[in-house]
Amino acid sequence: MNQLTDIKKLDSLIKNRNYDEALSLCNLLLEETSVDQHRDLLRKRSHIHSLLGDYQQAIDDRFELISEAQEEADVFFASLYLIRAEKFKDAYRTVNMGIAEQPDTHTPYTDELIFLRAYTLVKLELYQEAIEACDHIKDGMKMWVSSFSRPTSKDELISAAESKSNTCLLYTS
Repeated sequence: MNQLTDIKKLDSLIKNRNYDEALSLCNLLLEETSVDQHRDLLRKRSHIHSLLGDYQQAIDDRFELISEAQEEADVFFASLYLIRAEKFKDAYRTVNMGIAEQPDTHTPYTDELIFLRAYTLVKLELYQEAIEACDHIKDGMKMWVSSFSRPTSKDELISAAESKSNTCLLYTS
């Protein structure tokens, strides 16, 4: 097999939404690949799994990548897939792992990880912490987190956290 041709075929299959065939080819390539291409193919396979809605497999591939060498993109996608799998505690831990790696620097995924932190805090019903986390999100920022019909905005996160926080206060008073 010519790996360059096969990788182009794999990309074409993904683009044309032939996910089952893409997954089969990706698995075959992973068995034959060099170490250099292994990480890229593992990312592609994770992406294919997510497109098929198999978030656990997508997560497993990302954590394999993270265990080899923690890269921010892998942490971001692992966190996103954990949210989509409704594993909010694991997502929160993973997001924090990514943010802790880059405490004083601004990298391509910093804003997205901060957004996912606030999102998971809302889902974990830690509303005051979510409101505080939203202070670090850029104004006007939106992300496609768990709803594929529309993105979630910073303002929606704040509104959800504040309204639920106020509801909790009413029940405890």
